[in-house]
Amino acid sequence: MTMDLGLEGKTVLVAGGSAGIGLACARAFVDEGARVAILGRRPEALEQARSQCASGGREVWTVSADLRRESGAERAVAAVEASIGSVDVLVNCAGAAKRSEYTKLDEAAWREGFESKFIPYINMCTVVLRRFQARRDANPGQNAGLAIVNVIGKGGRVPTSTHLPGGAANAALMLATAGLAQAWGKHGVRINAVNPAAIATERLTRRFAAVVDGDPRTDQERMRASAAEIPLGRFGEPSEVADVVLFLASTRASYVLGSGVAMDGGLRPLL
Repeated sequence: MTMDLGLEGKTVLVAGGSAGIGLACARAFVDEGARVAILGRRPEALEQARSQCASGGREVWTVSADLRRESGAERAVAAVEASIGSVDVLVNCAGAAKRSEYTKLDEAAWREGFESKFIPYINMCTVVLRRFQARRDANPGQNAGLAIVNVIGKGGRVPTSTHLPGGAANAALMLATAGLAQAWGKHGVRINAVNPAAIATERLTRRFAAVVDGDPRTDQERMRASAAEIPLGRFGEPSEVADVVLFLASTRASYVLGSGVAMDGGLRPLL
């Protein structure tokens, strides 16, 4: 017996869906029969993602946008809704802060951390929630809801000396996610978060390819050693994160609100 997630025909917007976890989410929603739109900054990456997501003749929409400005988010969401209908599900997976040694942090590094991760998520939430409320005000009797899933790195829970600006942005996003969930739950909006740690993406490969002073090991040796520290003995896969995102966005998670699901293979268990 299969589990019907109730996503068929839903309009799903994946911000940052052109690669990695975001792309895995987009493909999974397409497989569930949803109408999927992907937002990203690079048109060529968006086109590649669109071709990868197309399945069974289904169309996938793409919009190039800079989500660091609310006006950019507004234009992108308006374009999606004009093409395929009002957003039922928003998945935020856009942006990633650069890693920096703590001795080299300055105002620019802290600002970049928040502008690359916190601001795009908040802009998308703000725009989608505002448009959702406008529809409810125009049609008081409507029962349509909205699900938002924020994919927020585990760095918001556990500090790392090489990822302090990004981790601080993640921590702020976790608080904003919980606060927005509490405020909007009574209006039919469910907002939750997923906190993945080491996931086998190109970004993880780039991280281990960086030179580490005093460490004679190759990047592959350091990757194997890092994976061995995880209780499950391996890095996570983007598709595994996508599975959790789909559940939180689905009708099967109808009583889940303001939660954060940690996905680190048990490396740092939390109560």
